Amino acid sequence: MKTREMLPGHLLYDIFDSDLSVDYLIESYEEWRKNWRQVPHFVSDSLEWIAAKHGFDQHRMKDERETVLELIKEEYPEAWAYLHPDGSFSKYHYDYACSAYWCRYRFRQLGLSEEIPDETGVDESEK
Repeated sequence: MKTREMLPGHLLYDIFDSDLSVDYLIESYEEWRKNWRQVPHFVSDSLEWIAAKHGFDQHRMKDERETVLELIKEEYPEAWAYLHPDGSFSKYHYDYACSAYWCRYRFRQLGLSEEIPDETGVDESEK
């Protein structure tokens, strides 16, 4: 089992707010993987368009979060609704959406499927 220390750096950064207080904890790599894989592709697609506008610079997108959210609101109402599940902004949903996008982007760069077989060898998308 992978531990919190083995999570990708961008996710570890995302779980802390600007005061470095923890917003939520992720118990395991498996929990993180399961959660980001549940992010709808239309949300990742909206971030793909925005990432292209930001030169696929992850840090720039993080620094310009308000601009990113404004672009989502204007151009992608379905993604905006996903990020506001109860009518108010969910940092949790946003962090996982960003994490899902960057993971999917990296998998594409490497020419790999995002669906990595679990320990049983059965692809989760086939279950």
